[in-house]
Amino acid sequence: MADPSPPDTGCILSGQPTEVVPGYAPQHGQLVNQAILRVHPECGGVGGRCVVPERPQAFQAAVEAELRKAGLCAGQHAPDTDEIAVSTPGSGIWEGYHIYAGAWDDPAGVGAVVWAPNSARPAWKAPGGPTPPPAGACPAPQPDRSPEHLIIALKCEGRWCDATPQTKATLPYCTQIGMSPMADGTLRAGCPMRSECPGWDCEHRKACELWALGGDYRWETQPPGSIVLRNLDNPAQSSCTGCSAIRVCSQDESVCSTWVSP
Repeated sequence: MADPSPPDTGCILSGQPTEVVPGYAPQHGQLVNQAILRVHPECGGVGGRCVVPERPQAFQAAVEAELRKAGLCAGQHAPDTDEIAVSTPGSGIWEGYHIYAGAWDDPAGVGAVVWAPNSARPAWKAPGGPTPPPAGACPAPQPDRSPEHLIIALKCEGRWCDATPQTKATLPYCTQIGMSPMADGTLRAGCPMRSECPGWDCEHRKACELWALGGDYRWETQPPGSIVLRNLDNPAQSSCTGCSAIRVCSQDESVCSTWVSP
């Protein structure tokens, strides 16, 4: 097994959710596969048959730890279940993955890896529902995140589709963050949550975008259920495989982008 470094600093999921999220497209399958390869690099690559030499609970725990090192939340839906649960911090949605195939009670503890997308199972609403990022993550001034004042722009170029939450009809806010008036003197009543760096308070751009959305970006595909690949370095970017269109919504789906062909 891989050395346990960097340290496991992510959040641990535990408990039993009871409500399935209908039509949800799994978003973390690629990262689950990568975590498995970090635990068992001898597997060689995704898709091939790979024997798991340890007991299933130990294997799942090691993969969960790798996912947490990557900045995700991970754990199990309940103690001793045969699925791991994976979530982006603040999203309130737990994706299920059945990553071990074999007799669960085999004393020898020998099974095989199940790779995504085959390992993907239904996603569940976290116990207690979505938890928006704390207000302190986005310092004042904070954008108005009501549906009347929030839009999400989405464009796809090359591999990645890039989402940009923006305010609308919020001239005072755009003025406060230095994005109005524009260089030619035109007043601007709609703007991103912060400017790109270098710019005023640009280091909080991502945090303010997630705060405005009420949690993580919620990606949807046509047809439903297509695999969504997330850019771990930029939560606003994703791509999808086997899809004809993709869009992104706020956590409660009150605001969505238009459908875009990747």
